[in-house]
Amino acid sequence: MCCLWLPIDIRYKAENMFLVAIIPGPKEPSLEQLNYYLRPVIDPLVVSYERGVYHSHLASHSVHIYCSVCKCLGLDTRGRTDFEHWVPRDPMEMCKHAERWRDATSQAERDEIFQCHGVRWSELWWLPYWDPTRQLVVDSMHCIFEGLVPYHFRHILGLTAANANAKDDVAPAFDYTFKVVDIEANSSLAATDEVKLSDKAINDVKLIHCSLTQPVEDDVDMQLGTLLKSLSRRNLKALRFVGHDLKIPQLKARMTQNDWAGGLAEWTAPKKLATPAVIRRIQEVIGDMVTPSWLSSVPKNFGEASAGTLKADEWWILCTVYFSVALITLWGMGAAYAADGDAHYLLQVFDNTMDLVSAVTVLCKRSTSRWWLESFRRHLRNWLQGVQRLHAERYSDRTNNHMAFHIFDFLRLFGPVYSWWCFPFERLIGHLQRLPHNDKHGELEVTMLNSFTRAAKLRRWFQRPDCPAALLQVKRLFDKTFGNGDFAHSSKTTGLDSHPNEGAQCRVSIPEDLSECLTPNETRRAVFHARCTHDSIMLARSSTHLGNSLVRYYSNDGTEEYGSIKYIYEIGNILKLVMQRHLPAKGSDPFLRYVDFMATVKSPELSNELQCISLDCVICHFARWTMPSGDVAVVSLYKVIMDSDPKHICMQAGQ
Repeated sequence: MCCLWLPIDIRYKAENMFLVAIIPGPKEPSLEQLNYYLRPVIDPLVVSYERGVYHSHLASHSVHIYCSVCKCLGLDTRGRTDFEHWVPRDPMEMCKHAERWRDATSQAERDEIFQCHGVRWSELWWLPYWDPTRQLVVDSMHCIFEGLVPYHFRHILGLTAANANAKDDVAPAFDYTFKVVDIEANSSLAATDEVKLSDKAINDVKLIHCSLTQPVEDDVDMQLGTLLKSLSRRNLKALRFVGHDLKIPQLKARMTQNDWAGGLAEWTAPKKLATPAVIRRIQEVIGDMVTPSWLSSVPKNFGEASAGTLKADEWWILCTVYFSVALITLWGMGAAYAADGDAHYLLQVFDNTMDLVSAVTVLCKRSTSRWWLESFRRHLRNWLQGVQRLHAERYSDRTNNHMAFHIFDFLRLFGPVYSWWCFPFERLIGHLQRLPHNDKHGELEVTMLNSFTRAAKLRRWFQRPDCPAALLQVKRLFDKTFGNGDFAHSSKTTGLDSHPNEGAQCRVSIPEDLSECLTPNETRRAVFHARCTHDSIMLARSSTHLGNSLVRYYSNDGTEEYGSIKYIYEIGNILKLVMQRHLPAKGSDPFLRYVDFMATVKSPELSNELQCISLDCVICHFARWTMPSGDVAVVSLYKVIMDSDPKHICMQAGQ
């Protein structure tokens, strides 16, 4: 457990987290057995509530039929996107059915209650304020980063080396929910109306639907040729009706039967998105992109079996940093396509992918507003509708598709997702699992609990203002050996030293290009640093660590720039950064289409003009990759968000 009243930077430190218990193994308890472990925790919470302490947020996991927030029941509703019409569940009614389940006299009666109402008893119902619709949160780590993101990139797009190198299989017949002709509305149209369909056209619409969902046999070219001839004989208005439904691009002002038939035939053609070239480009971007030291690494052999099972934070980074940059050079606006007919489809696929990427980017902001919340839900709806339309043969209704929309509700209740997602708790579990033990279940749990508690108490002592200097030296060794106990960030992302400037400062002769920016007095007093920290972020000059030197910042005239730190100097305890900005790109910017994805294109060349800025002018780091065009793609990386758009009124995490 953790206290959400604590500031975000200390909330998930070991000394501030309450490890309630470790459940004996080797198997996980059932949902009913879990109540026996919850009861000792719930009893003091009830007492504390009655005495005036209100615990407003208890994260948990549960499975109901199938949603604990709204009344969308039945597996066939998991693909709905009309969230404006979803009706919230009644917590009082849920409590009543939970009590009925508790008081049932047989297991059969309990099963019947659960099947009808999707509720079983939990010890949490003893809490007077327990409301599953508001407190049984949908965790973004499991729902998005381990759910929707791998589902899209691995299952929908098929981005694995095995798929890329596999021989094309026969495309089976599939079901697609086509738009049907509204007979009543059609009959009310005037005979001269351009869109009115005759009886023959209405029948042709049905025949076209049937033809489009037939399997594609081994000889794809011959099959598509036969389909093209069949479609060309259909009624023009019927072809246009189906074409508009499937959003077939209208390439001419007046499309003929052959034009519409060609577009529809292309719609059915098997389209292999994962090719060896795509996998190579992704691996190339992962290997060559320049990133700051705090960004977790991801497997450079992504897509191959040897890359292993990816973790949630790896999927998050791949989605928001690497995939978008790699795929935009192959599928995005201005990319070079293998065939002209692929351009429109691949751009649609990439636009759909960027809806998911944009939703994830907005979700992970460290500050939020009503505008951002609506943007998250809009991108999510566009993504799901696009997958249903573009990838009908690979799409499947999944519970995550529905539950992801409810993250919007919890963002409104609890603020930015960073303050309540499960990453810190999963890292804590991983830390406990790595503790040495003797595999004696029943004893090792107590040993692990006591070991963690003792270490937390020691860390708490280190934080005291009266902690002796000698113990602080021990703390540095302790942190190096056992980690810093901060579960808010992955252990692979530290990249920081407790005293980053020790041994990294010196007085040297002022470089000629910098001397022009300093007064003679400043030149005499300047002390140079190789690196420094700002808001827990490591900054470094480019000659020390290139990735840590790449920052987005406010220039002295207030404009935002992307540049590299050339020097770091200090005068009178005030640190200054000497920046070289990236020059404007020579080519077009394909990222302009995606306003919520924080990336752009710049020239690889840096300006010779130096500019001195204060640390407060730094917005964030950015990642940089040289594109085939010669320009560089730059992606803003926010470890600590500084919202650069003043029109958003933000509520900070944890406030």
